[in-house]
Amino acid sequence: MTVQGETNLLNQNGLPLKNVETLRQRVRRWCDAAELPNRASHGIRKGLAELLARAGCSSHEIMVILTHNKAQTSEVYTKGAERKILSRSAMSNLRGLKW
Repeated sequence: MTVQGETNLLNQNGLPLKNVETLRQRVRRWCDAAELPNRASHGIRKGLAELLARAGCSSHEIMVILTHNKAQTSEVYTKGAERKILSRSAMSNLRGLKW
């Protein structure tokens, strides 16, 4: 199939999804099929943001990937990841101390 012009996510019949709610329902079914119960599209986005932050992506990189309008939205994830990295480093420093 050659796509020209606007690109749409397609349903099982090859037709564009009608609206955002249809996409949410589809993602929910995909999560259920992947044995990821109680997950939704927002949770998937949040999980991706956390993984990107843990991988060392900047807040601006996360912002672009997830189409956030404000850097502060992405900074929630990078700050959390930075805290974990800093706390591990601090605990490692403590272990190396000679009393």
